[in-house]
Amino acid sequence: MRWILPFAPKVPQCSPMVFWEGSCPYLENRNTLTAGSSVRLLGQDDYQELMDIGMRRTGHVVYRPICMDCRQCHPLRINTNHFKLSRSQRKIWAKYKDFFEVTATRPIADDEHVALYNRYQKEWHRSDETVLDLPGYQEAFVFAPVETLELSWRNPQGQLVGVGILDVLPKGYSSVYFYWDPDYADYHLGTLSVLQEIELTRQSGNPMYYIGFYIQQSPKMAYKIQFSGAEIWDGAHWKPLHTRRNEDPQLPEILKQAEEGAMVADRDNFPFHRAVKVFSQSG
Repeated sequence: MRWILPFAPKVPQCSPMVFWEGSCPYLENRNTLTAGSSVRLLGQDDYQELMDIGMRRTGHVVYRPICMDCRQCHPLRINTNHFKLSRSQRKIWAKYKDFFEVTATRPIADDEHVALYNRYQKEWHRSDETVLDLPGYQEAFVFAPVETLELSWRNPQGQLVGVGILDVLPKGYSSVYFYWDPDYADYHLGTLSVLQEIELTRQSGNPMYYIGFYIQQSPKMAYKIQFSGAEIWDGAHWKPLHTRRNEDPQLPEILKQAEEGAMVADRDNFPFHRAVKVFSQSG
């Protein structure tokens, strides 16, 4: 079910806001409500403004989950000025950082990229629903409405084994997606990619690395807290976490306050009640 809000967000390049429902991909037995807007071209400052109210990008859509009774999808960013490697991260970085060749280019779409992406979806996520053909891959990762980079990871034989998509922001970089060869699971490519992108952010002179949503109760999203310097958005401010442990006894209260603040702010940024009224009148 979809509802259309008959005005755009506070950014001129965005189309009218659309809300849609679906099953939560992160938490069991939950439904989601997502606010999204299609963009064909988005200036950096406008994109930064959307990121700083908790939105993310996929393809030509900027979006944010605004579920009626849940804000467990916490926008997370790493302040690289405060980032320090943990002991385990230091070991992984020292062992594998020189094993792979990493190059930064504009995003590329070819059979090699599409084949690796689809292998990752089928073998790692056990999903056939998210496989893409070449035009679909171009639409998802290449024809971006913002300035975007690709970090390609190759083994010593020159084989493509990982691809990271990064958006360029005035304050740093935003991680859009990373996929990798399931045969290289023992090489900790997911961790390596984050460490590499943090280093790239640090070198850029703009310190903020937007890593996506942190969800404490979701195993595939909770790992993001392991990187120090993390900050979550509470609806008004980016709040330092001062921990890299999901089991930290002070974390639940911090997350609760962030959820409550985001719930209040989202009522202003995403006025769903007005969309419901329009939908009801049209029906």
